[in-house]
Amino acid sequence: MDFNIILIVIDIVVILFAVSIHEASHGYVAYRFGDPTPEIQGRLTLNPIAHLDLVGSVIIPFFLVISHLPVFGWAKPVMIDPRNFDGDYNQIRKKTAWVALAGPASNFIVAIISGLLLRLIFFSNPQIKYFVYTRTNISSSPLVGLAFILFELFVINTFLGLFNLIPIPPLDGGNIVSGLLPPKVAYTYDKIKPFGFFILLLLLFTNLYSYFIMPVFKLFLIIPG
Repeated sequence: MDFNIILIVIDIVVILFAVSIHEASHGYVAYRFGDPTPEIQGRLTLNPIAHLDLVGSVIIPFFLVISHLPVFGWAKPVMIDPRNFDGDYNQIRKKTAWVALAGPASNFIVAIISGLLLRLIFFSNPQIKYFVYTRTNISSSPLVGLAFILFELFVINTFLGLFNLIPIPPLDGGNIVSGLLPPKVAYTYDKIKPFGFFILLLLLFTNLYSYFIMPVFKLFLIIPG
């Protein structure tokens, strides 16, 4: 099989896993807080089919790829009903923020575990680090192949977690900020929701989002070494 095809297949599988654990974590935390909605809708699973959106996960990314434009997409949002959460109004708002945080947190956990395992492999054989970072000789041995998969798990989960923490609705960061702000301030902040998607497009096509992500991503690179 062509080397580039192998890389593409690995990336697709890793992306599907990262998105699935992200969305399932939203649903699981909401379920633990007392909301049965994610379970009823079949979102407490790592099966990517349950989380993919035809337009946001397939059609738009494919169109952007063939158009050589910045690629982005989205999964089906996990529907929750905060009215099922226990507590007063402020407690419910904080629990909603925890639900939003669960997605990025799950990606960071996967990234950290992958990075630590990768560090062990690099320590045992420093030459593998060169192969992985230069994307060469990936298929030269099972250990090199495993290292590359771990590296892709590390990179993709880190980027997915960081991107979703950008504090703009409808991203998780926007919901986290809204849930933690004082109610009156949150009410004002939530007024940007109708414009959130267009703000994200601006950040993507101007590459401004990288000013938030890249400095933190470089800190994460300390993990694999």
